[in-house]
Amino acid sequence: MARLIILTGAPNAGKSTVARLLKAQCERLAVIEVDDLRACIAWMDLAEAVPLNLINACDVANNFLAHGLDVLFVYPLSDADFAFIRPRFAPTQEILSLALWCAPEQNAQCRGTRELSDWERERIRWMHADGMARPRFAQIVDTTHISAQTVADEVIRICGLNARPAST
Repeated sequence: MARLIILTGAPNAGKSTVARLLKAQCERLAVIEVDDLRACIAWMDLAEAVPLNLINACDVANNFLAHGLDVLFVYPLSDADFAFIRPRFAPTQEILSLALWCAPEQNAQCRGTRELSDWERERIRWMHADGMARPRFAQIVDTTHISAQTVADEVIRICGLNARPAST
């Protein structure tokens, strides 16, 4: 059975970077960046858009799962968000949930090439204070002092993904 892998965590914890690495390295893996769906309804208020984006992402994920593909679902989910999406999948659907966690001080600094906005820094602080950076439904992978490739390797190991052989 195809697996649904939820990759969550605060902004700047490495979700998108690790997802790009996994997409390039894993066989039969569909990657759904829930934030990409936001562009379809950019005019909509965020509070109204988030549930709709989650529903759409679940529908797309179910389509991929029905075709035997593993799915990487990338979004900063709260415990309440997980409770909202879980019924949208078959009760027998295997779901592996991983939260990329980075120590708050490092999380709020530029860790890659993009500059963080004030809104992102505030969101990071809020997610750590609220506990959303360490959701109860997910296994924690500490990204504070390891490379994105090391994190991707750990996700592959934990989830039992089929990595493509390294080219020589």
